[in-house]
Amino acid sequence: MRRRERDEGRRFGVAVVLGAGIGGILAASVLARHYAEVILVDRDRIGERPVERRGVPQGKHPHILLRRGEEAIRRLLPGALDRLRPRDLTPMDIGRELRWFHAGVWKARHDPGFRFHTCDRVRLEHVLRAEVLALPNVALRQQQRVVDLVIDPASGRIRGVVVGGEEGGEAQTLAADVVVDASGRGSQASRLLADHGFGEVEVDEVTSHVGYTTRVFHVSGGNAHLGLPIAVFPDPPRTRRAGIAFPLGDNGIKVVLAGWGRDYVPASAEGFVEFAQTLDRPEIAALLADARPSPSQHTFRARANTWRRFDRLRSWPEGLVILGDAVCALNPMYGQGMTIAAMEVEALGETLDALARRGARLEGRGQARRMQRRIAAIVRFPWLLVSSEDLRHPSTLGPRPRGLGLVHRVTSAIHELVAYDRQVHRRVFEVLNLLRSPLALLHPRVLAQVALHRLRGPDFLRVLRQADAPFVLAEVDPQAELAAGRAAAEGPASAGAAWRGAAAAVMKPASLTFAQWRAITRSGKLVQLRHAAHLRRLTARASADREASASAAAEEPRRGDARAVDEVG
Repeated sequence: MRRRERDEGRRFGVAVVLGAGIGGILAASVLARHYAEVILVDRDRIGERPVERRGVPQGKHPHILLRRGEEAIRRLLPGALDRLRPRDLTPMDIGRELRWFHAGVWKARHDPGFRFHTCDRVRLEHVLRAEVLALPNVALRQQQRVVDLVIDPASGRIRGVVVGGEEGGEAQTLAADVVVDASGRGSQASRLLADHGFGEVEVDEVTSHVGYTTRVFHVSGGNAHLGLPIAVFPDPPRTRRAGIAFPLGDNGIKVVLAGWGRDYVPASAEGFVEFAQTLDRPEIAALLADARPSPSQHTFRARANTWRRFDRLRSWPEGLVILGDAVCALNPMYGQGMTIAAMEVEALGETLDALARRGARLEGRGQARRMQRRIAAIVRFPWLLVSSEDLRHPSTLGPRPRGLGLVHRVTSAIHELVAYDRQVHRRVFEVLNLLRSPLALLHPRVLAQVALHRLRGPDFLRVLRQADAPFVLAEVDPQAELAAGRAAAEGPASAGAAWRGAAAAVMKPASLTFAQWRAITRSGKLVQLRHAAHLRRLTARASADREASASAAAEEPRRGDARAVDEVG
């Protein structure tokens, strides 16, 4: 009790947070630990029930909360995610559930050791906001737009914000010691800073003109047998269309279709299905063949990946922090927005705690500028990941740095490695979930596998590209894996026998273990797998050998009994 009173005694000053979305809500939660009053300001009307609002135009579409974002939110607001219903925050088991076709190959079915979640953005935001507004020193001012920043010209220190009603109400000033702008893509911070003499903000931009459309379908007989979720991403520059299908309840499918370079989905249900039929894989179109579409669909278009380089301004107002999409807005198809915002707020909380231990404040000299540079460091790697992927499309406009072609060739090989290499699979999914830096893909072990992959030649790649389903990388006993490798080294005949024996024990239908791939590669038999049908035949042969062995084992006691009867007779 005394510790709580001491903590409350350290709180003084006022913090204003612009934007009551995910970034603003989380920012208010950490500011509330250090400031006596925190005011959330949003231009939308926010009711007591979860409803879509204008400030989140993509709210009706499926959202992904990556693993790194989930970890950050659980640390910032312990227990809040547990208040969501299972259908509002649905875990996705990457290894057992997700079928993902990307860059011309299926990503392997293998458990990387963690999950990420699909979520209802509207309900997620509502639950988190209710958690924060329950704090005694946090208040919400809705239907208020930001008119100006109040900055002391002598000291360059933020003093507050000027807000006005959405319907032309009288403007008023909210005094503040700290202002955090989390107002999203529509933030006016660049214009306001220029008006106050801080200079023009540089903008890095990669224009991809991506648009995506979501429609719900009803499936008679239920969706349990459809093998959802499934994702089909493009293989640029050859293709530029994507599709994702999620289960919705017991009888529904929520389908998202997307196109790059203004290749937008038609508005009609028939056009939606026809668009699905042009994807690299037929699975999503097959799902929709007998499904009944909902009468409406929702569309969102993102012109460009935009990074406002506030970190490059020569001077910075003390006490101002900008985060979330107000700093960097990325292609929503990669599902990183909420996670990046949560990471930035987590860094803000760490900075506030460190300053408090030293008796300093965020509005102190140079502290907000350091925080802004830390946010830029968080943004840097997701920006490289997304912008370089979008630049694969010839229609994408933006600076193409020297060496980009080499980067694309290496990442293409890594995408192909994910189809069958267990360790690279895990590392790639860690990078995609922002648990690791993209530099982890330049590890010597990964680069060595890239080189070996290229040496395996076009026949190997043809197997990957013609596969009808993802390979299941089953976990095997290291001793069995070593034995398979020794047998492969002894010669083609023994290698084939060893491979069939190993397959009979651990192989699932239409799957190969890493040991089996290595055994085939060393025996020189891989070049014979010219079509995906060979995989099925080899699997069937292994299954037949296993059944024959089992039958022989079952017959042996009967023969012994028969011999015993003959001897007695």
